[in-house]
Amino acid sequence: MSGQSITEIRRRVLKSDQEFTCRLLQRADDYMVLLHVVEQPHQIADTLIPAGSITIAHYVQGQRSVWWELYGPDGSLLADLIHLTSPVQLHEDAVEYTDLLLDVLIPAGGEALLLDEDELAEAVATGHLDEQAAAEVTVLGEAILVAPATYAPPLWHGLDPLQLMAGG
Repeated sequence: MSGQSITEIRRRVLKSDQEFTCRLLQRADDYMVLLHVVEQPHQIADTLIPAGSITIAHYVQGQRSVWWELYGPDGSLLADLIHLTSPVQLHEDAVEYTDLLLDVLIPAGGEALLLDEDELAEAVATGHLDEQAAAEVTVLGEAILVAPATYAPPLWHGLDPLQLMAGG
């Protein structure tokens, strides 16, 4: 049911886990789209994400990536952020995954970037992640970097953030 609260459970390899309360936008058997409003400003690489920004997040059961569309409070696209993850698990009232450190950032009007390779190397060096898992995540990240649309979820950029914020 659209509008239901869903908890995003983001397990992290090198940091404390995070939980976000989100609003359900769309749901199918193996696909969920959530909306989250950013409360605190932050920065991803050179992209500023102000408070009041809108995240439209896409989750596909079993997929090894989580796709976030990041919009400013005025509805303008700021960036897409793709987290490389363990297989996503969808539950009745939650979505759960382990963030495997590498991210692909696609700034609006900019070149796609692979982020956090240093954190991935640290996780391997400290035994938090094995070399095979790191290699698999790197291959997937590089593939998404080259051809993101090939890996994108079904409704990627198919929803209007301002209309969603207005309850539509």
